[in-house]
Amino acid sequence: MGRRSREYAAEWRLAMTQNDLDRAIHFEQLLMTSLTQIERRVYNLCHIRATVTARDIAAASSPPIRRENVHRTLEALCVYGLVKKVGKQPLGKTFGDVYEVAK
Repeated sequence: MGRRSREYAAEWRLAMTQNDLDRAIHFEQLLMTSLTQIERRVYNLCHIRATVTARDIAAASSPPIRRENVHRTLEALCVYGLVKKVGKQPLGKTFGDVYEVAK
């Protein structure tokens, strides 16, 4: 998780709360260009379904991404405000976090 991405995300959220759309669009573009390659890939794969788990993204990615890396990346995207955690889903004997793209 990069410092610059965190700063852009904070500015973007602030502009959204203040209804300053020009500033929000500017910082959203900066945020999207500052994402790492894996963050960009995971974010793009989140648009496949309404809700996703780390397992779904790891299975859908090509070339493959380890599930641990997907989970860590989803947590970073939650901090940025691009993705939000909406609950848990049973995955066999365990439960996995369910995410959706923030609107």
